[in-house]
Amino acid sequence: MYIDSNVNGTTADVNVKNEISNKSNDDKELKIVTDIYDADGNKVTGTEQKVTAKANKNVQPYSTKCQIDNVHLWNGTKDPYLYTANVTVYNENDEVLDTVSDNFGVRTYEIKNGKFYLNGQEYEIHGVGMHQDREGYGNAVPDDLKVQDMNLMQEMGVNAIRTSHYPHSQSTYNLADERGMLVYCEIPYYLLLSNAESYKTSIKEELKEMIRQGYNHPSIMMWGIENEVYQPASAAAFGKDFQINENTLVSFNSSVAKLAQKEDTTRYIVQAQIDSSNANKVCAKWSKNGNVDYTGVNLYVGFKSSVSSADDEGRKEITDTLNRKLNEYKQTYNASSMMITEYGAGANINQHATMDENFSWSSDDASKDKHYEEYQAFVLETYYSLIQKRKDIPVSFVWNMFDFSCYRNEGGIPRRNTKGLVCYDHTTKKDAFYFYKANWNQQDKFVYLTSKRYTERDTKYQQIKVYSNCEGVELFVNGQSVGKGRKQQSGVFVWDDVKLDDMNTIKAVGTSDGQTYSDEVSGIKAENKNSATSIKYQTHIQSIGWQEAKKDGQTSGTIGKGLRMEALKVKLQNKKYGGNIEYRTHIAQKGWQDWKKNGQTAGTTGEKLAMEAVRLKLTGELAEHYDIYYRVHSQSYGWLGWAKNGEIAGTAGLAKRMEAIQIKLVEKGGKAPGTSEKHYVSNQGVFYQSHVQTYGWQTWKQNGETSGTSGQAKRLEAIKIKLQKMKVSGNIEYQSHVQTYGWEKSWKKNGQLSGTSGKAKRLEAVKIRLTGEMKNKYDVYYRVHAQSYGWLGWAKNGEKAGTEGLAKRLEAVQIVLVEKGGAAPGSTEKTFIKK
Repeated sequence: MYIDSNVNGTTADVNVKNEISNKSNDDKELKIVTDIYDADGNKVTGTEQKVTAKANKNVQPYSTKCQIDNVHLWNGTKDPYLYTANVTVYNENDEVLDTVSDNFGVRTYEIKNGKFYLNGQEYEIHGVGMHQDREGYGNAVPDDLKVQDMNLMQEMGVNAIRTSHYPHSQSTYNLADERGMLVYCEIPYYLLLSNAESYKTSIKEELKEMIRQGYNHPSIMMWGIENEVYQPASAAAFGKDFQINENTLVSFNSSVAKLAQKEDTTRYIVQAQIDSSNANKVCAKWSKNGNVDYTGVNLYVGFKSSVSSADDEGRKEITDTLNRKLNEYKQTYNASSMMITEYGAGANINQHATMDENFSWSSDDASKDKHYEEYQAFVLETYYSLIQKRKDIPVSFVWNMFDFSCYRNEGGIPRRNTKGLVCYDHTTKKDAFYFYKANWNQQDKFVYLTSKRYTERDTKYQQIKVYSNCEGVELFVNGQSVGKGRKQQSGVFVWDDVKLDDMNTIKAVGTSDGQTYSDEVSGIKAENKNSATSIKYQTHIQSIGWQEAKKDGQTSGTIGKGLRMEALKVKLQNKKYGGNIEYRTHIAQKGWQDWKKNGQTAGTTGEKLAMEAVRLKLTGELAEHYDIYYRVHSQSYGWLGWAKNGEIAGTAGLAKRMEAIQIKLVEKGGKAPGTSEKHYVSNQGVFYQSHVQTYGWQTWKQNGETSGTSGQAKRLEAIKIKLQKMKVSGNIEYQSHVQTYGWEKSWKKNGQLSGTSGKAKRLEAVKIRLTGEMKNKYDVYYRVHAQSYGWLGWAKNGEKAGTEGLAKRLEAVQIVLVEKGGAAPGSTEKTFIKK
């Protein structure tokens, strides 16, 4: 019996197809009664027909149509409503000859605009892949344990399953029907094709059997015709039958796709392909002309590829690579959207590491014996964030729901694939399980402290992470509140640089709708096991790319080769105090860039632009215990002096490239590594001087340096600004808002005094603008440090910066020239506050 349905408003037309057999030598007059019952056992519609069964005919098709009014749709996990179709065959004496019964659901589904729709409503897919084996049972898993598996998936919020890489037992699909799970069901056609006709015949027979056996399951939305079949050169090792040419592969797989379309016109025909440009180009040849509705790619970027760090920079590496690959594959298939049929990373719950800028992953680590639980979570968080942001991934499946047996020896467990969100016992949940629960299950509120099994940690300053679907989470360490968590992404709360004692109890408390939820772990040891805090840095060099990391005063870059430094990454290792390292670069044609930290890339790559100057600084407790010194090797000048703690090192306005850098941490107040004279050279740009309460005129500052004071409650009373050795004509003009007097009546220019001197009047706001060709060539940015408010945003080109009507003094100013249309030096929000 095969049941189809078509929805038209509140009515469903149901077509029930059967095959009858008459092996006798005479025609037989039969009565066939088809009844449809609702979920409560009430008959809702039916038909009765007279049929002549032809003699000696094994297969005689028969179908009947019924109509269900006010149809109750099968609506996924929200409402998996099932009808029952019952067909009974009577002889001419009204005696029952045979009967068959099956459940079915009425639903529509569609992929469009990069989204999945169920019954016309957008339906977000929460998908996992699943093998059927289980520790202690192999593939012979009792049905009651399959119910347990389904319960666990629904706790996590799963609503779609890829039953990999073969049809599972009918009991699995019955459960999926009853629980509202969507299913991607596939045949065991994996990796290789053989020339042997028996092999080819087997594939097609398996496909027909899969479709016919699963036809009535409303849960099944997709038939998968192959997984990663791409015929690598290594296939020849299996024998001459596996030496398949491309034309044979394309021709056969086209025939498989067409057979699937013939067997079932109502479901999507899909496939999963390996992450390979060439494999997908070949795959596209048998997928065209509608043979295959959707192709998914199995992606393991970040697990089977190298990642330089487990921080924001590492996330960006993974994300950039994934975006590039997905865009490439969309183009290969001329598709508006793509499925991700697998993504994941291995995790052994007995292996742990701190995820930060010092952690790195190599492409061959996937096949080695360390699969850290924390790294799996890091990778999956990154993928999920990308999937949520892109608008062209309607269906995706985490690989895998459960660990499963395999031929590999990886992750420290023999013959085990460790990519599951739950261990092979199908009971022990890994951290990543709770990440998905936080995003996919909003009904069951909870808080989960990650890394509970990481009981011996190698540093006392840690990032603590919590997965939760609560509105907010507060952290307590040894009874003391650490405050509310920063939301890294949906479902993820983090606390940076949390100081731990030798032995710790950590507790997280979440709140939602007035209710509290908590999680707690004790016995967490923390010890600074590694050597002293040190610094590590990398430079991106013209023609070379990223060099190997250097540390503690070593030279990174080149000398004597005339090659420009283009970008910089800096990290702290074995950090024993709270705080960060931050750094920013001055780039040719762009000027000063935003501050970066902890291994993020400062500068540019792929744009052929030179770094000309750099600033580095420490924050938090680190700044109280260390000074950071740095010097640069600049074109024409060689090694400049050592700058420290945020000072500028390099050149400005001279078009001189940085070629190398040295960076060193020194105990607070310790001796500099060398001379600090002439660490910055500039004879061009904007120069400015401020008159400060008590101190009088300060020395001239330039190009973004701070003129004035902060933290000393000293007012700015006057300012002078000038341009020096600019190559284009024009002036800089400025105007001040002065206590008592208000805005000055006229603009000052080129070093004239704006404000007052000797009258004890505070500056409250400023405006600065360029004229002539300077106005066309540059934007002038400026920001002020205002009493009570601190640094305001960057104003530009005559905008007001400061306050008015609030009696608040200006305390410091910074001014920067930026090439016209270039990026602002920082945030441009809240530049001016008026009562």
